[in-house]
Amino acid sequence: MGKYDGTCQYCEGTYTLTTMKKHLHSCPARQLLTSPDKRNASGVLVSAQLGRQYWLLMELQATAALADLDGFLRYQWLECCGHLSEFEINGVCYGSHPEGFERSMKAPIQRVLAPGMTFRHDYDFGSTTTLKLQMLSAPQPIALQAKTQLAALNLAPDFACHSCGQQAEMVCTECYEEPFYCESCLEDHECGQEMALPIVNSPRMGVCGYEG
Repeated sequence: MGKYDGTCQYCEGTYTLTTMKKHLHSCPARQLLTSPDKRNASGVLVSAQLGRQYWLLMELQATAALADLDGFLRYQWLECCGHLSEFEINGVCYGSHPEGFERSMKAPIQRVLAPGMTFRHDYDFGSTTTLKLQMLSAPQPIALQAKTQLAALNLAPDFACHSCGQQAEMVCTECYEEPFYCESCLEDHECGQEMALPIVNSPRMGVCGYEG
C-alpha cells in the first residue's frame, strides 16, 4: 500500500486517488447500485482534499443542495463546535447562516455546479479548515441510500511519537513542529495532557476541540 492510498467503500479495494477516480466508474460492487429509473436516482462524484494525505470521494444525489454537501463534510471530517461554514463557487459565497453578500446553501447542486468545476469549502472562521473540492462527473443512474454517500476515503496516516518513536496516539494542540506523542510519553510532556487531542483520520485533527 502506498503512503497516500485510500479504500473504496464499495469493494474495499485500495488505490491511489488518481486511480480511485477511474476505478469507481467500473467498480463491480458500485455497478450493482445502477438504477433503471434515471429520473429518481442519480449520483455525482465529488472530490475533497487537503494536501495529499487527506482526501475523499463522495456521491451526491442530483437533487441534493449545497447544505447536504456541507452536512456531509461536517459529519465526515469537520464538526466540532457548530462553527459557521461557507462555499466559494466562481467568486460567489454560500454561507451556512448567510449574512450580507452571502447566498444560502439551500442552492441546488445542479444549479451552481457542473462537471469539472473546482470550488472551496471553509469551516470555522477562527481556526479555519479549508478544503479544495471538484465535481468529477455528470449525473449517473446510481441508486443512493441517502442524498450524500461516502465512496472512497484515504487510509489513516501514521505518526511517530516525538519522544520514543513508537506510533503516536495523541496530538498536542500547543506544539507545531513536533506535536505527536504516544499516551505514555504524553504524561511527561511539558504542555500537559489537557492540551492533547486524539489522532484521527481528518484534516481537522488537532484543531479546536475536534476528536473525530
